[in-house]
Formats: sequence, C-alpha cells, structure tokens
Amino acid sequence: MAKALELIALNKKKPTKRLDRKSKTLLKRFLKSALEFEVLDEASAEAFKLNGGWLPRKFKFDWVTKEGRLITRIEKYLYKTYKIKTKNWSSKVLEQLGQLCKPDDTTSGEDIHGAIRTIAWKPGDYGDDGSCFWGCHKSDKLKIKANGGRGFVLHNSDKPDDARGRCLIAPYNGAFLLFNCYTKSGHKQLRLEDFAAHFKTYLSTMLESKKIAIQPTSVSAGVYFNNSSNFLVGDKLALRKIKKQFGGTINFL
Repeated sequence: MAKALELIALNKKKPTKRLDRKSKTLLKRFLKSALEFEVLDEASAEAFKLNGGWLPRKFKFDWVTKEGRLITRIEKYLYKTYKIKTKNWSSKVLEQLGQLCKPDDTTSGEDIHGAIRTIAWKPGDYGDDGSCFWGCHKSDKLKIKANGGRGFVLHNSDKPDDARGRCLIAPYNGAFLLFNCYTKSGHKQLRLEDFAAHFKTYLSTMLESKKIAIQPTSVSAGVYFNNSSNFLVGDKLALRKIKKQFGGTINFL
C-alpha cells in the first residue's frame, strides 16, 4: 500500500457539459492574474473595456463545441482579440490554464463506457503484455482475484468489443483501489485518473440500481499494488477513515 494515496470521493453528480459558476470565477481570476501586465494597443484596450474582462460576457464555457475544446477557444479568442499568444507563456502557467479548462469527465466529448471484467484475460489483450501481474507478481494477482478483485475496461459505447484499455480494481476497507492501468495500441493514452473518473461514474450508477458485482471487503495485507500510483474510489466516509489510517489528500473529481 502506498504511503500517500490519492483519494477520490464518490458522488452521484453526473458529468456536466460546461464550467459551473465557481469554476468560471476561478478561470476569470486566473486570466486576470496571468495577464495583469499585458500591454494592449488601443483597439485591444477598447475590446477589453467592452468585455468587462478578458472574455466576453456571452462566451460559451462548454467543455466542447463545434469550434473546439474550451482551452482552444480561449487561446484563439485571446489571440484574435488582444494579439496574446499563450504559447509564449511559461509551462507552469499553461499547465494551470489546462487544469482550469479540464472537464470533470476526462474524456469529455466522447461516449466512453466502463465495464467490470473477471481477471481471466490473456496478457496483451488490453495492451498489458508487459504487466508484472502476469509475470513476477502472478501470485499477487491470484490473491487479488480471490479477494474480489476485478478488471475495469474502458471502451466506446458503439464498439463494446474494441476496448481502449484496462486497470485492476481491489476492494479495500469499504472503498475500491485502482492500479496497474494499460492502454491498447492505436488508442489515446489513458491515465489512471481517467479510469478512476469513469469508475466513479460506473460505481455510482451501479449502486443506484443495486447491481454492483464486487463487494467492498478488505484485500489481505502484504499484496503488491504498484505502490507509486494508486487511486481510491468510494464514499466520503470510507475515504476519510482510510485517510486517517494512511494519510494522503482527498480530491473531489
């Protein structure tokens, strides 16, 4: 078990199509701070005055529109209106902008579904031919499976047989531990955060319909879990109890 786990609280809020009011405020404050010392020509200064800020009052804060992703539309608007090139910003500032424009569903704009799978596939079926759980840690995989562990697979809703990738899941102290993710060749690289966000949605849906297939029992101690990259998904009470025991921070996706 990792010393510092990143905990993700489970909630039943459905993914949104646009920034909420709080997120809009944070984004506007960021732009105000990042562009505080920009020198504008007369036309750009007039546009800024009319807008009452860096973005127009009727700017669409949808994650994705036919004009592109939110961050792309913001960058285009800043250049078209004020001749500001975000590519000249520092990597740290660009990273902050990216985080503020990041959808609550990390694959927003695509219809992605998740599904539980029994750990019985062949190594390489999900791009995981190099996974240690089919090699030196095979015995740990068997322990995880025996204690209710499963695989979680992401795929396009219209192509359920064409999986994008998978991670492993182990029930842990009333929550679920996600680890060891892989992406199939030919698909956009998936991070463990992507699996966690979709598993949170999947778990919420399954709980509502009372058809959850894996029970929240504890996995035996001493099992290998890829210690440097673990995520926990569960209800707030369970995560807070685990946090008191192991430390870490609670992030609400």
